[in-house]
Amino acid sequence: MLLLFDGVNRLRARLGPTGTQIVNRLLYEAIYSLPAVRRRAFFNSGYHPPPEDMPPAPPGAGAPVQAALYHYAIRVLTRGIVPAPRAVLDIGCGLGGGLLYAAGAFPAARLSGLDQSWAAVRAARSRLARAGVQAELRVARGDAIPFPSGSFDLVVSIGTVTYVGYPAFVRAAAPMVARGGALSITGGITDTPLLWTQARLAALGRETGLELHGFEDITRNCVAAFAEQAPAHAELIARLPRFLRGAAAEWAVLPGSRRLAMYEAGRKKEFAAVFRRPA
Repeated sequence: MLLLFDGVNRLRARLGPTGTQIVNRLLYEAIYSLPAVRRRAFFNSGYHPPPEDMPPAPPGAGAPVQAALYHYAIRVLTRGIVPAPRAVLDIGCGLGGGLLYAAGAFPAARLSGLDQSWAAVRAARSRLARAGVQAELRVARGDAIPFPSGSFDLVVSIGTVTYVGYPAFVRAAAPMVARGGALSITGGITDTPLLWTQARLAALGRETGLELHGFEDITRNCVAAFAEQAPAHAELIARLPRFLRGAAAEWAVLPGSRRLAMYEAGRKKEFAAVFRRPA
């Protein structure tokens, strides 16, 4: 049934930006409270095929396709900017998979993360502790970041900008980036030209002292990742309460879903962008 999915979308439309944030927070708190979801390390679209230079994902990192999106964001996009960051912040760290991957990619780095979901942060703390990875995790929104300015030479965020909104996210995240550091993000758009999105991000970067260093259309890779993960996601969804399955199939972009049809029609797209703060 899609009643839940449709109902949530109608509620977002009626409540406006502030109400949408509240609905999203309640929704994700509920999702991350489900045992079947908490056992996963990632909650992102994924990236397929993985970049050629991607090493094996560390034990406990979960689906390689989803780990590949983090590899793309923290290694591929930032190449030539910050090859060996000393401090990494993951905004919207979810279940901790990205920080687990960052620990393997940058073993000497100090790791921090935040997420608006208490359930997600609890699961992330447990996952990282089992792996012997130290990280400072806080419960916070992507537009209200509780760390000192200039604390990180790599700030990464997978998808959070889509839910927070470009101005609020960039204005909150940019101050976190140290001189010579990078802000690497991915996001999704609907019925919006990619060139407009690129121009909007570039303008926000200039406003906050960052340079938009790169912008890529990764829609094809994300759609390929949806297809690659479809069998595993269908199996996971079958274990959810029946009333959640229709909505979950839409969020997972399973074959036959309306969201997949929107990607195929060119209405939905995914992008990746990296900013640099001059040294």
